[in-house]
Amino acid sequence: MRKLLASATMIAVAGITGAGITQEEPVVLTGTIGVGNPVLGVTEVGGACDPSSPLQGLDGMWFPIAGHDGWSATLDLPAAESDADVYFYDAECGSIDYDDMAQNFMALGIDPFLDNTEQGTVPAGAAFAVVIGYAGVNISFTLTIEPAA
Repeated sequence: MRKLLASATMIAVAGITGAGITQEEPVVLTGTIGVGNPVLGVTEVGGACDPSSPLQGLDGMWFPIAGHDGWSATLDLPAAESDADVYFYDAECGSIDYDDMAQNFMALGIDPFLDNTEQGTVPAGAAFAVVIGYAGVNISFTLTIEPAA
């Protein structure tokens, strides 16, 4: 049996984990999701808002992003045969109704990314982002959050 490995790296200015903290530098979040799951995100449900959960990386990855309301968010996937989406949650781990970065085009047989990216804006009140794998195996990604232009 092949063991699925997950890794996450947060490259940013120190101290980005606290609520309400703002930075001027971009936040770059990278990781690898073991396997896409188009039915129900195990990591999203079982490891909700917990970047240290043992489920981290199984089919999704959580990141703290408080203090970046209104910033631009870009999800880059290097592999064309993969699909991942970004969802946002508030500080109480309540889902924020915002799906600009949750386009499951692969299910429709449509090329999901013109250049393997999805773009949106961090919604007001977002404290966590979860990148959920929808299709593919060993889905590498980079989520970049930066001040809006």
